Amino acid sequence: ANPNAFNFALIAMAIGGVFLVPSPRAYLLAVVGVVIATPLLSATEVFWSLYGLPAFALPFNVVALTLLYVLGLVEFPLVARGLATTPEGRLDEFLAARRRFPGSWRTLALPFAGRWQVWQGVDGAWTHRGPWAQALDFVIVDDAGKTHRGDGTLLEHYHAYRKPVLAPVRGRVVRLVRHLPDNPPGVTNEQEKWGNLVILADERGFFVEISHFAQESLRVAPGEWVERGALLGLCGNSGNSPQPHIHIQAQATDRVGAATLPCSYLSYLDAEQRFQANALPREGERVESAVADPELERRFSFVLDQVLEYEVREGKKPPRRLRLRVRMADDGTFYFDSGRGQLYFGRFEQSFFCYRVAGNDGDLRRLFVALPRLPLVRRAANPPRWRDEVPLEALAGRWRSALYGFLRSFHHGLGGAAVAARFSGEWEVRGTVQIGAAVAGGAAAEGGGWRRRETRVTIDPRGGIATAEVGDWRLERV
Repeated sequence: ANPNAFNFALIAMAIGGVFLVPSPRAYLLAVVGVVIATPLLSATEVFWSLYGLPAFALPFNVVALTLLYVLGLVEFPLVARGLATTPEGRLDEFLAARRRFPGSWRTLALPFAGRWQVWQGVDGAWTHRGPWAQALDFVIVDDAGKTHRGDGTLLEHYHAYRKPVLAPVRGRVVRLVRHLPDNPPGVTNEQEKWGNLVILADERGFFVEISHFAQESLRVAPGEWVERGALLGLCGNSGNSPQPHIHIQAQATDRVGAATLPCSYLSYLDAEQRFQANALPREGERVESAVADPELERRFSFVLDQVLEYEVREGKKPPRRLRLRVRMADDGTFYFDSGRGQLYFGRFEQSFFCYRVAGNDGDLRRLFVALPRLPLVRRAANPPRWRDEVPLEALAGRWRSALYGFLRSFHHGLGGAAVAARFSGEWEVRGTVQIGAAVAGGAAAEGGGWRRRETRVTIDPRGGIATAEVGDWRLERV
């Protein structure tokens, strides 16, 4: 046997399950890597034989690193961003993260206050086509679904007309147009189709254009710095606009009407009063910005070395103590340390997230399942609901999740551990965790599944969680 042939096994393992997320495409690339390595190994052996040296792992390094470099250049989506303990665990974390955090890194706030409707969405039928496909148009509609009162012959009849338009990002004003007149309803200006507008330069490396402002309504000037939520101007009907609305798009340059880029929107409530931390509203959907509750934000702000003491009860087992200390990882992420494991957490905009569990502490895994995320938004009327997903290993156990992970590697559409939660009281959250539920875009299907568990969490006035329940497991602050 040729010991240098071990390069083939190394390539297959590295590409198929270590550096790429397990999937049919990763397995195919592993085969491609082995095929490429075959003539390379032969050539290497011939060359080094002149010096009496074996090939060692040179073919493996050349093939694996080259493939990874090329896949990184083309932004291949299945390149692993971290190293889990097993390939199945990496797949579990990857799928959960993709469904938990579906939005783009180009995040915008909704450019208005109150409830508006997406009049034309991404790839819309009218003007959001081709280079301009990634834009949104917003209008205000009444209970009857109309954008105006009366016969709509006057601009003043339209609910959106001269409503405040807010900055969707923090950045600098690089371009604006303010002098164009508003069109009468049903009339458009094809020569100046973008109308009165503002273009903001975001520090993250892209630009945002907001169009169709009312004539001379802009409240900002070129070169001015604006914070997110600042008043830019008033909604109008200038440019290629048959009725008052807000047009918004992300773009790569500061040119007026440049080609659009994919983006998503932060912290809003959708048509079903579900909280969306980072998502893209659909055409026809009514959305409104979610405002954070200062008291809820205070209760989920933790400081280094803070200690939380709990008593844990599980079935008929004797009670035990769980002592959590707040620590910080080298990358700046905070985590609860129990001595046997770590639960990593953090704040993103108006949400508190538990990110992942490390170590071998079943209590931390159940705590993760009980509250994987919490919108820091409270409302007495129509309290928000939300959906989430946790890695299957946190609930299903190591052996079952490994078996299910192997099956999921061939079909990523198989369900994980889907979570549906809601505020059931002023300081109480109830939810349902369903293992094996079909999940698409972060939404759990009703019914079916391997197992279904109820969860309940109450929030402590001192900060953090007062009690948490998952099935017959209960944690209580002491």
